[in-house]
Amino acid sequence: MKVLFAVLAIAAVPSVSFAGQGDNILACIEAVKAYNGRSVDEFDALYEGNIINRSEVKWPDIVCSVKLGLVFDLTVDGNQLIVDQFSGADAKATYERLENQTDEAIALIESRVQILERRLEDARAKLQKPQPDIAAVAAHVESGIAKATGK
Repeated sequence: MKVLFAVLAIAAVPSVSFAGQGDNILACIEAVKAYNGRSVDEFDALYEGNIINRSEVKWPDIVCSVKLGLVFDLTVDGNQLIVDQFSGADAKATYERLENQTDEAIALIESRVQILERRLEDARAKLQKPQPDIAAVAAHVESGIAKATGK
């Protein structure tokens, strides 16, 4: 049974490889058309497959780095049109800047959430004791909410 499974698995590998190659070439053809307007023929492509890393599809003056049908880099006539799946270096740099700003904002918001939760927990403890100063406890929590939310 194990031998039969191994034979079937080995027999399936070439078909998977060819399907990946075709999908990769097609993805590059579509990217060249979309980003440069040029039409290229799939039969003129030079395919350098790589199972672990990205494969390359090449035509004269065109290099396309692709994996699993996703184009990661595309250079046409020396111009890098796709960089790490982004529409050029400026688009990638903009995304990285926005990602950093978003991460910083999220970290700030998360720290404020922790402060608000701590204030609410302190309010619970104070409001469960005899004769609490309800107005002062409420004002403390509400001022924290106002500062955290800008309201």
